[in-house]
Amino acid sequence: NLDYIKVAKKPIVFWNKEEIEKFLFMNKDEHYFNLYLFALNTGLRKGEICGLCWDSVDFKEQKIIIQRNMTRYGLNEQTKSKKSRMVYLNETALSILQNLKSKNISSQFVFTSQKGEAVDYEHLTERHFKQAIKRAGVRSIKFHNLRSSFASNYVMSGGNIFDLSKILGHYSVGITENCYANLNG
Repeated sequence: NLDYIKVAKKPIVFWNKEEIEKFLFMNKDEHYFNLYLFALNTGLRKGEICGLCWDSVDFKEQKIIIQRNMTRYGLNEQTKSKKSRMVYLNETALSILQNLKSKNISSQFVFTSQKGEAVDYEHLTERHFKQAIKRAGVRSIKFHNLRSSFASNYVMSGGNIFDLSKILGHYSVGITENCYANLNG
């Protein structure tokens, strides 16, 4: 007879709306403000945001196609799941993209470094995001927790688990349900 070790489920780490507002307010003049705001409005992974290119943006349909992933080794022409997905944009996310497109900083990448180059995947967290957290004086989280902040606040605002699963690109609805269903109502 085998006794398996039970592993406790880790709690979801996310910012509430007040923490998000404080973080954004205190970093509104920073170069990566739009990137952080976009992350909080789409739930995309860091690599998906850093690897987002203009050819994946459809302004007319107000959507983006997630088909690439930036890693520490450079731009990967496939996503983490190796499947592309479509994400519709809310007004904030769409406005960010329209504003960046009008500035014409890069013909390839949506989000860029201050030099107009691809965002350095490693430096974004270590040099910029951690400093932005300190500047705001909010609870320290990982960049990936912007994704769970989006998802948690989406569910707590009445969002549908099935839609959230598609937005996040989870392999199955069960994964999304396991993480976020307890936050609903």
